[in-house]
Amino acid sequence: MHLGILMSTDMLVGVLAEPGRRGPRIVHSAAASIPAGADAAAVAAATRRLRSLLGARDRWAWACLDDREAPLRSVEMPRMRPREIARTISLDLERYLPFRHEQAYVDFAVVGAGGDPDRQRVAVAGTPRGWVDTLVAGTKAAGLELRRLEVEAICLERSLRAAGLQGRAYGVVGLEPEQARLVLFRDRQPVLTRRMPVDPHLPQEVVRSVQFFLVQDRDAGFEALHVVAERPGSLIDELGAELSSRIEGEIPVHALTLPFASTPVGLREAAALGCLLGKRGLR
Repeated sequence: MHLGILMSTDMLVGVLAEPGRRGPRIVHSAAASIPAGADAAAVAAATRRLRSLLGARDRWAWACLDDREAPLRSVEMPRMRPREIARTISLDLERYLPFRHEQAYVDFAVVGAGGDPDRQRVAVAGTPRGWVDTLVAGTKAAGLELRRLEVEAICLERSLRAAGLQGRAYGVVGLEPEQARLVLFRDRQPVLTRRMPVDPHLPQEVVRSVQFFLVQDRDAGFEALHVVAERPGSLIDELGAELSSRIEGEIPVHALTLPFASTPVGLREAAALGCLLGKRGLR
């Protein structure tokens, strides 16, 4: 069995997975909190708790960074080779992300055509080196080596593809206890991620936010919106119904149960699983 971890400044979410006839299967999932302002020692303690909860004995893990720690932007630039894109981003990173290049780890992917034939859209993600270095040092102190470190949305796309989702462009809304997350994908690459607080009395606010971002990216031709619920409940039912009634006229809305475990899993666990399905990570 293999260990995949979603890492953020306040929590580690891990899954222990094994191969299955219909794709990877989550055997165990668990989470361990990290105190605010944590150093490597605190990360090491959280890593040990997570491994204990999961019963993970392997010394290797595959990981991704929560999208709060690795913001992703979709930008337009002239058509060029990957090496030239990397150079352009390194020379002017602050134009795309709130970091200076020497202070960040960066990754990118071409996600589609631009407004003109000689331009293209590129998804750029980055994260501060200091926090990543603390995570790596902490997990290593706990006896765990990270084979790869990636961006959450990219790992999530792999899991969704493994779950059978197909299409050129689609959105996913993940409903969690205190927030909703919207991730838009185009040509198998994430182009936008947003988090929205969920007020039990104002589910329509989430719907309006989702509508706004879908309309903003209308030219992408989104083919469907999938709703993933981390756990059942009246708020989730109400939100799902509201999304369907307000958006379905323009874009089909589907409830999606991720088929990776015997109990429902959310986007966090799906992203952690997606760590185990890829080949490349942050540079």
